[in-house]
Amino acid sequence: MKRTLTLVLAVLMIVTALPFAAFANEAAIVALPFADVKEGTWYYNAVKYCYENGIMSGTSKTTFEPSANMTRAMFVTVLAAISGDNLDEYAKMPKPAFTDVLAGRWYVTAINWAVKNGVAAGYGATFGVNDSLTREQLCVMLAGFARTKGIDTAAGARDGALNKYGDLDSISGWAKDAVKWLSSYDVVGSTSTVDGAPCFSPKTGATRAQGAQIIMKFTGTSFDPDAPVGALTLNGNDISEYTIVYGTTATSNSGWSSYAKKVAEELSANIEQATGVSLPVGKDTDTDVSGYEILIGKTNREGNAVNVDRTDFADETEYIEQQGDYLIIASDEKYLSTCYAVYRFLEECLGFYSMGNGAEIIFPAAKVDVPDGYVFRDAPTAEYRMNYQRGTNADDFDIRSSEVVHRTANLMHTLGEFAESDFAGTWQEHLDHYLGDDPCLTNPYIINNIIRSVKVLISKRPDADRIWVTQCDGTYYCKCENCAKVYRTYGRCATYIQILQYIGEAIKDEYPNVKLMGLPYTYTHMLAGKLYPVELDDATYEKFLASFPQQKYVPSKSLVCPDNVILCVCTDNTCSSHVIGDPKCKNPTNSAVNFEKELERWSQICSHIYIWDYVNGDMYKHEVFPFINNFYDNYQTYKKYGAEGYYILGHTSDYADFGELKTYIVSILNWNNEISREEYNNKVNTFLKAYYGDGWTYVKQFIDRTDELSEKNEWHIWTYNRWNDIITREDYIANIDSLMGYWNRAIELAETEDQILHCKKGSVQIRYIELVLMYKDYEDALKAGDQAKADALLAAFTERNVAYRDFLVSIGYDVSSNWTETLNPENWKYE
Repeated sequence: MKRTLTLVLAVLMIVTALPFAAFANEAAIVALPFADVKEGTWYYNAVKYCYENGIMSGTSKTTFEPSANMTRAMFVTVLAAISGDNLDEYAKMPKPAFTDVLAGRWYVTAINWAVKNGVAAGYGATFGVNDSLTREQLCVMLAGFARTKGIDTAAGARDGALNKYGDLDSISGWAKDAVKWLSSYDVVGSTSTVDGAPCFSPKTGATRAQGAQIIMKFTGTSFDPDAPVGALTLNGNDISEYTIVYGTTATSNSGWSSYAKKVAEELSANIEQATGVSLPVGKDTDTDVSGYEILIGKTNREGNAVNVDRTDFADETEYIEQQGDYLIIASDEKYLSTCYAVYRFLEECLGFYSMGNGAEIIFPAAKVDVPDGYVFRDAPTAEYRMNYQRGTNADDFDIRSSEVVHRTANLMHTLGEFAESDFAGTWQEHLDHYLGDDPCLTNPYIINNIIRSVKVLISKRPDADRIWVTQCDGTYYCKCENCAKVYRTYGRCATYIQILQYIGEAIKDEYPNVKLMGLPYTYTHMLAGKLYPVELDDATYEKFLASFPQQKYVPSKSLVCPDNVILCVCTDNTCSSHVIGDPKCKNPTNSAVNFEKELERWSQICSHIYIWDYVNGDMYKHEVFPFINNFYDNYQTYKKYGAEGYYILGHTSDYADFGELKTYIVSILNWNNEISREEYNNKVNTFLKAYYGDGWTYVKQFIDRTDELSEKNEWHIWTYNRWNDIITREDYIANIDSLMGYWNRAIELAETEDQILHCKKGSVQIRYIELVLMYKDYEDALKAGDQAKADALLAAFTERNVAYRDFLVSIGYDVSSNWTETLNPENWKYE
């Protein structure tokens, strides 16, 4: 399915609120004349903002010099420009007494203004007109400016915002309060990160590009700790005038009515959290038309007060529009799309990111106006998305993940039950056959039973348009003479593809809207990337038929799926430490390169490809499993081979292996695999910051470092049976202190109780490894015959083991019963 691009008919205005000059809503939209400011650079929008609003000009008619240092005179001129003060009186004053301030120059009025208002001071006899403005000086000037406008710069300043900097001690004492305050609101940030520690670089000169960026952030930020969005208006109307109205009857999704009220109430709570304004909520049939309404879903206002044309909406289209005084948040009204549209409104218009599993952040804005004519419209790139991970139940509207699961009539591993003559299509029957042997797929009687059973299931689930037809979870395939003959001729996957051919042909006329979902894996893998023939030549096929018994179901010449079959290609047999196709992967049997060859071949066998992706470890659930950095590149490969849907399988329980982050970023990629790498990275960082707090850069460093160490090895989820399959013992020993240190710093910097808990849970990964290393040292001493050393190591291990178990309990994790049966952590299992 092609992605429906966002359409903005009128620019969403994020403007400054008094006491700063309200530039953005009055500025003329003009072409940027600077040849050295290219669209797509990180500072482009900031320079454009400052130029359009008359805050900063170029160094010539065609140059801005973004990398040039901002001088002290330049910056006070900028601050004077945004002050909204009458500068005429300062122009009439005598020039300041500073020896480097020359009468009649362009900066005299601004320096007079800055000195008189306490915004800036000089260095004794000089002002430092042409001196580079250091980053800490910039912060002090901004804080002084804010105080002239009645802003309490002590309010909202968080200690963690300053303590996170690795170069904290190099910030001058006179600048620390200002740096802390502005860092608390992300008006200023780090210049680099060294071993997880962000660096503020206080003595470094601020560039003109940095100055423009900081001014844009500063003028657009609400400094009210209780109202991150200082003011919200819809078509110029204050948000306090509005009522949220939801519809429940006019929808094609019967489940929507049970969610409509809840979603409307959540929106009211979210708006209050962002603005401090609580909005009333009412059902459309019970609420009088007020004229100032936020309409959720398809309401009885449509066709009367407002109009929404859904005729060309794709499945699960999210739709936001400001029509006069009405804000409409709706969709094609299928599945839970309107629920997700509500959260998209919060992101796109309020900078309010609710990312599931407790990750929530609001980016401050002085004022937001959604103007008449604003339209946002979006639809997923994938037609099917199942994100089976932590926090993706049906009520988690903030994660666009599992809204289409009800489209399938059953779950996987179904061939055994379909083969039964008394098939009933019940969940218990599915469980009974879940790990049973797969049936013979060349026996006409069994093939008839499978086709009949599939039709029975379709008739019982007329609302479903997908039927799983998959083998069992193992290698229990039939090895009879006929099946073996097919394997030898076509390859291991042939009997499975052929049963899909038989079923697809049998149902296509009676059920034209139903598709079969196949899952090639285990014994149907193209092992080591071996490419099997898609079509036999005439001579080979004739010879094969002559040796095959005459019967109703004869394997076709072509090993190609009919158009009503989807192959959900499984990644369980690819190396997980490298991105798919990475030539550095040298695993001889299941490398990342071989899997790309296999994926290419499946795309030739079937015109509809989904991806079944494992994103978790299969053994000890809290162990290091560095998989985060592969996601983006892997999805680009999936897109290359035409993937139309995704089934992502991770942990649904609360484990330490970044399940919450994986859940979020998978939902982002499932929705839009065309996202840019920069935007993707920004979303990852936003989640980390919201979930872990001020120490999130240390968590990111842990992710990056463990990923780097894991690339030395080749492994996939089924060969991962030992703690050192992914990262070697030697590398753990060399890095254990730094890896533990990242989590300790993150815990120290976390501000909220939830963030502290999240950091502590994440640290379990490396705390476990620490125990394993201690136990291995004990074993080595025993093998070496050094009993005294072994006893000392065992005592230290036992003490740390008790502390580890107490730590798990303190953060809400269980201690598995088998831990009391064995000292060796390598044999522990988490229950």
